Amino acid sequence: MPATLSPLLKEKSLVTAKAEATYGTDPTNAGTDAVLSAYDLDLTPEVEFNERAMLDTSLSPVKGLPGARMTTVKFKSELKWDGAVGNTQEWDPLFKACGCAVTANVGAGGTAVDTITIEPTNPASPGSVALYVNFDGWLWKVLGCRGGFSLDFEAGKIVTVEWEFMGFYADPTDTALASPTFDANAGVVALSGAYSLDAVTTLVVPSFKFDLNHRLTKRSSLSEATGYGGFDFTGRVPKVSMKVEATKVTDFNWWTRLLDATGKEMAFAYGPAGPADNKVKFQADKLEFTSVKVGETDGLMSLDVEGQCNRTLAAGN
Repeated sequence: MPATLSPLLKEKSLVTAKAEATYGTDPTNAGTDAVLSAYDLDLTPEVEFNERAMLDTSLSPVKGLPGARMTTVKFKSELKWDGAVGNTQEWDPLFKACGCAVTANVGAGGTAVDTITIEPTNPASPGSVALYVNFDGWLWKVLGCRGGFSLDFEAGKIVTVEWEFMGFYADPTDTALASPTFDANAGVVALSGAYSLDAVTTLVVPSFKFDLNHRLTKRSSLSEATGYGGFDFTGRVPKVSMKVEATKVTDFNWWTRLLDATGKEMAFAYGPAGPADNKVKFQADKLEFTSVKVGETDGLMSLDVEGQCNRTLAAGN
């Protein structure tokens, strides 16, 4: 018998985001707010199943009962901005919902935004975001979202942000796709970068990853219909991992740096030399190495290096 129901196409999907003024309250996203250039999208409803393993005269189970429920949303996007004064970038509510401050820095002329700084903070009331995920007319509203992100840099590839959020579960609805305007700016390709580690600029680094590595706690609550009262940050250990070509000890001594437990400054930047927009710079002031493993890549000796980003001040981030 031929199929009579229309399929839903993954390619026709839309993710939009809007900051919540009140935690867990729908800010009424029209489907065109902060339209995200997302890919590798994954949405997972997580409903706890309570098995009722009663002893009786049968070997077959009795019906179970659904319990606490939540939704996780994962996707990737390009790290980019348009360089325009006063514009809110598509990723702005996402970084804020990851416990970060987003600050536009005024340029030398006093009017233009020269850079946007994104850095982790310790807010008493961290931001949250409402994510609308629409799969070809199948809409999931995920409210109260908080989460984390990682940055991926690979030589010759587009710099990406990988997001992961937890939010409240709600049943999906049939809602037509909106017709938003996407950001026309392209991302940044990891080429011609300026790299520095502990004041050394000659290392060959094929790939690098930074993970904010938040500890996000689900707050169980007897009074909530979903079983959860929210999702809150309870700690973080920012991690760095990178592949590096091995060098002589006289060129760069990884082993003394691994053992001295002193934070090193690492910074690198990518982006076109001409326009003022679409540049990406990463900086860690106190990178402490936690592991250096010897390996090989295509016949070249290499190192797999891991580290953690420590706070810069006693009460800092």
